[in-house]
Amino acid sequence: MPDREKVIKGLECCGAAHLCVGRKCPYYDRYDCIYELARDALALLKGQEPKVLTLEEACIESDVWYETITGVCRWGALCYDVHKDLALYVSNGIVGVNPSTYGKTWRCWDKRPTEEERKAVKWDE
Repeated sequence: MPDREKVIKGLECCGAAHLCVGRKCPYYDRYDCIYELARDALALLKGQEPKVLTLEEACIESDVWYETITGVCRWGALCYDVHKDLALYVSNGIVGVNPSTYGKTWRCWDKRPTEEERKAVKWDE
């Protein structure tokens, strides 16, 4: 993942060409600096898009967006209950979830996905 501060400084410099001449731009010493800056900025932006988590990642996150194959999507927190089963704490109660059906009937996102993003990611079979 590109360095966020480097990308911000590079974008600030490109917006004020005199800073590039003054060698204050972190991309200045490269022949294709504007292309490298664009690639880094794009990577940072794509890194902010919601993504489906693996079950292991979902168990580590403090909060997730829980989605069911029927279309329900809401905020929750996934954790193990006292019986070593997974429980999902959501705003209106606790939902028991089966780890063996993760990705098939339910899944978790790191950020709230749009309807289009949810439809674009296929479910496991």
